[in-house]
Amino acid sequence: MAGSHPPLGFALLERVEGRLGRLEIWTLEEPAVFGVLASGCVTLGLLRADLARAEEFGRAHPAGWRYVVDVSRVRAADPRNPLLLRRIPSLPHLRSYVVVAPRWWTRLLVHSGRPFVRPDAVVGSWREALEAS
Repeated sequence: MAGSHPPLGFALLERVEGRLGRLEIWTLEEPAVFGVLASGCVTLGLLRADLARAEEFGRAHPAGWRYVVDVSRVRAADPRNPLLLRRIPSLPHLRSYVVVAPRWWTRLLVHSGRPFVRPDAVVGSWREALEAS
């Protein structure tokens, strides 16, 4: 699947395991990118852990950084997640928030949630995410 793994150069920072899902957090230093590969069911607990790591990353990158989340392996999500996802734009020094969704119908679902969660771009691959502004 085109969007299922960060490209070369990214380093695995941490795996956050939940009962029903998992997050892999990947980072790239130049340009500064915080990448998340979500799998299974994304719960509030997983999302809280992700946002805590993203906040730390943001504080360590005052020149700006990009948040990229790959939802290609997500099967379900807690319906309360948009309440937490609304925090993403206020993360320290964040320049852009990009969602990787290789399937057209997943991109449609992400776009339908835009009144609550506003990514700067919704793209089909990591390559596109790194090129998006």
